[in-house]
Amino acid sequence: MKIHFASKSFIAEISAAVGAPVAFRLRCLTAPRGIAIVQGRGRARRVGAAPLAAARRAGDTLPGRGIAYAQRSGAFVAIVAEVEIDRHTGKVWARKFTVAHDCGRIINPDGLRRCIEGNVVQGTNRALSEEVAFDRSKVASTD
Repeated sequence: MKIHFASKSFIAEISAAVGAPVAFRLRCLTAPRGIAIVQGRGRARRVGAAPLAAARRAGDTLPGRGIAYAQRSGAFVAIVAEVEIDRHTGKVWARKFTVAHDCGRIINPDGLRRCIEGNVVQGTNRALSEEVAFDRSKVASTD
C-alpha cells in the first residue's frame, strides 16, 4: 500500500506540473472502464486544464481542485476533490468530493453508497488530521 500511495502521489505531481491532470491520466490509461471513470459525468470539465495555482489567487483563502484515480481488486475509482486552504495557517477545508466508483455488479446500492462515503470521510481524516506516533524504536500508533 505504501508503494501505491507514493506512485499515485508522484503521478499527481507530474500531472500538476504539466498543467493537465485529467489529460495526463487519460494518456496513461488503457482499460475502457478506467477511461470511462475518469471522463465520467463531466468530471474532466470541472477539474479543468490545470489546478488552481496559489500564486494567481489573492486573499486569505485559496481554492483548489484535484483528481485522483485508482484501480484495485477489480474496482475503478476517480475522485475530484475541491478544497480551500488558509494561506496563513495552512489549514485545509475539504468542501466537496465527486466520486465515480465502478466496482462491477452492485447488489446493495445503499450499502455501497454508505461504504464509499465512509471511505471518503476516513481518507480525508487520515490525510488532514491523523498522525503517526513513534516511541524510541518503532511506530507506537496502532493505525
